Amino acid sequence: MELQCLLLGRGSRQLLNVYRNKTHMLGRSSEELMDIQRQRLTAILQHAATHVPFYRERLRLAGFGNANDVRADLLAYVPVLQREDLQLSHEDLRAQNWPAERVIENSSGGSTGTPVSIWQDQAYRDELLATAWISDAMQGWRFGDRVAMLWGSPKDRGRFRSMKSRFLMRARRVKLYDAFAMGRDTMEQYHRELQGYRPHVLIGYASALALYAQFLIELGRKPAYPLVSVISSAESLSDDQRRVIQSCFRVPVFDRYGSREVGCIGSECLHRSGLHLHPLDHVVEVVDALTGAPVVGRPGRVLVTSLNNFVMPLLRYEIGDLAVMAKGECPCGLPGPMLKTVVGRISDFIESPSGRQVHGEYFTHAFYGLKSVRQFQFVQKSRTEFVLRIVTTPEFRSDDLDRILAETEKALGSDAKLRIEFPRAIAPSLSGKQRFTISELETSLQ
Repeated sequence: MELQCLLLGRGSRQLLNVYRNKTHMLGRSSEELMDIQRQRLTAILQHAATHVPFYRERLRLAGFGNANDVRADLLAYVPVLQREDLQLSHEDLRAQNWPAERVIENSSGGSTGTPVSIWQDQAYRDELLATAWISDAMQGWRFGDRVAMLWGSPKDRGRFRSMKSRFLMRARRVKLYDAFAMGRDTMEQYHRELQGYRPHVLIGYASALALYAQFLIELGRKPAYPLVSVISSAESLSDDQRRVIQSCFRVPVFDRYGSREVGCIGSECLHRSGLHLHPLDHVVEVVDALTGAPVVGRPGRVLVTSLNNFVMPLLRYEIGDLAVMAKGECPCGLPGPMLKTVVGRISDFIESPSGRQVHGEYFTHAFYGLKSVRQFQFVQKSRTEFVLRIVTTPEFRSDDLDRILAETEKALGSDAKLRIEFPRAIAPSLSGKQRFTISELETSLQ
């Protein structure tokens, strides 16, 4: 795999250098690693205070006199960044000293149903992918292994259609299978292909992996893949889902926690006793929902500070999840703090009137890049009846609604009865989690 990266040109060689450098630093002692994290944190804080209009004003109002006053040990005094801040102050969150030709805009439909756009650059994306490789390696993957992804973001699929992307996917031995359209015939086809491909690692959405595993079990199939492990990502992995997936594939099932805004946040190791945080990429805080004080051993709000995105620094970004910070260290010996568990990020499968299973994430992608939408929620009431709730901004136009309706009809078909509601806000569930897709049908895994 390293040879393949070197053959793919300058960009891939740069990525490989980032990966090697990170791997080397992660081999240092816990004290050295935390010192590197503090240095990176101070650098991103002072950069934001100097070059980002949003933070210049916010930190001034918080009592910081100048950029040099903002240090790693004072992070707790930096105000929390909300998803609404990303929507309302999008342009002001972009660093003024960053060349426009290096800036890349990315979008997130949002696990909580609040779509946002994020500024990035290629250097930051190299950091994200290098950390994803490190995470995969913790869960059994090695360079050169075959990988199958039960994924489905239209944004990702669009990137993968180019000739260069297809070449890179082939060189990296990665095959993509659409998790947004998992009917019985489609899953049968996936199984036939995967039996021949025999990937070492299968990566996918938690609910998509569980649905696929349940389908294979019900048909009495005994897959000869993956050879090493299953990696669940993008959603919370429930105990029931893990049992079903492991029962089907008979290899270890690992959980990974992250988001499109900040990348991979936490990863299980071979001990599967919690999620190791990635200290070279983030500072992760778990705080009391009312007081904002750090909490350990009980659920709290997750705040993430990204250490590598200098285009759009995200400082103490409230990602919208509840998690429990672990009290002790993992038996594996890896340094740094861990999350014991993450609460939330539930994506229900939606069943179309024709019986087609549509992954709940599909509906988040209908809102990618729509700055005129603050929140949304999609609810299946019956086999044919659906409700779409949209909290709009004053910029919302009929063209935006036409786009959303077109994407929805593409997934559900013309027989679906869809009611549109425009509430002022969408209340969270009793658990405190803002579910963006809800199915009220009786299912075995949701």
